Amino acid sequence: MALESYLDFAENDYKFIKDAYDRGAVGNAMGALCQNTCEKYMKHLIQEFCEPENHMEASKKETALKSHNLLRLMNFIKENLQMEFSEEAQTAMREIDGYYFSTRYPGDNSVELSIKDITRCVNAVSFCRQGVFELLAYIQTREQTESAETSQESNERYSLT
Repeated sequence: MALESYLDFAENDYKFIKDAYDRGAVGNAMGALCQNTCEKYMKHLIQEFCEPENHMEASKKETALKSHNLLRLMNFIKENLQMEFSEEAQTAMREIDGYYFSTRYPGDNSVELSIKDITRCVNAVSFCRQGVFELLAYIQTREQTESAETSQESNERYSLT
């Protein structure tokens, strides 16, 4: 499988996370990877479906794609794509937001994750992944419906009867 999109990378990370978790891996790297994987899932939606209409919107999209803040990404998706994750997914992602930095570097905000924390991280990725696939299914259904309606209108407009 060629890794060509944010979704491809997220799915690759997800498989690694699940395997490491199932083997009992506990380490701060898991927290950072879980947050980063949620980012990739959400950035896929932004990359593929956010269509800026001007320079300012393009700049906001670019800023979102560079963000490591899960709340900011969720808000961007809600505001720009009119899509929202379930409350359960939002809560889970808020709990791990910040792990990308706090689990990787020493300092006042650094943390050491326990197996309970890792479980929360893995659950957050699962909720995020599920939410993204639900949103992708919704988008596909919406596009098919719009295409069918356009085709029907076209057929009616050019009908010889």
